[in-house]
Amino acid sequence: MRFKLIFNVKKGVIIPFNYHYELGSALYKVFMYIKKNSKYLGMDNTQFLNHITFSRLEIPQREIRKDGILSLGCNVFLKLSLNFPDIGTDLLWKAFLKFNNTIQIVKKTDEEIKKIELILKDISFCNSPEFKENMKFKMLSPLVITKKDEKPKYVSIKNKDKLKELLKDNLLKKFEELYGKKIEINNFDIEFDENYCKSRDEKDLYSLITMKEGTKEPFWVLGILAPFELKAPTEIIKVGYFSGFGEKTSMGFGMVETVKENNEE
Repeated sequence: MRFKLIFNVKKGVIIPFNYHYELGSALYKVFMYIKKNSKYLGMDNTQFLNHITFSRLEIPQREIRKDGILSLGCNVFLKLSLNFPDIGTDLLWKAFLKFNNTIQIVKKTDEEIKKIELILKDISFCNSPEFKENMKFKMLSPLVITKKDEKPKYVSIKNKDKLKELLKDNLLKKFEELYGKKIEINNFDIEFDENYCKSRDEKDLYSLITMKEGTKEPFWVLGILAPFELKAPTEIIKVGYFSGFGEKTSMGFGMVETVKENNEE
């Protein structure tokens, strides 16, 4: 199930560029309330979170500053996906109400603590696209794929074969977690948009995000922003669409929309 969340923010607030960790931490409490009050209570926390993803914040009226994004309006938007068909808007509202319909982006440094409040105003259900075995997607939040015990850790577009292998394994694992069975894939391929990649500097194809920024233990996550075309069984494509593609999805990575959806909006 996919939803569009509308939040009210204070006009003139500056939202930091690196907010993923703090926003993900705030939403984690909401996700755990949902799990506790659904039939998924007995599910392993990690497995439950593997099937949640959300977009970057959409700030319609904004101005880019050196220290962040200045919100010129009072509303920001977020798209949220939970790959659990029986979790709907009612439970989402109850979960947010538990926290007074408010989540905070809290940035802590040695010098100060900054809090940005996002007050939930509306939740709407998003219709699903028609799923096919060949679909084109745009990233709503960066795609993260990593190699275990290898350097460089993060897989780039240039290393297509490795990325294809690891993404396929990631989706197969998620499918098995959801349905308790394995699925055989004979047709699986990914192609990043060649025109998009050629028209941009290489650095603009990725997003390097600082997590736990301002603390003594920061770390960095590199994600891919380029649109891609995926060929795979529809069951696997659905898993990626609703659970998120790749890793760290519940921290705001790996969410997509179809190119058609983007054009309609």
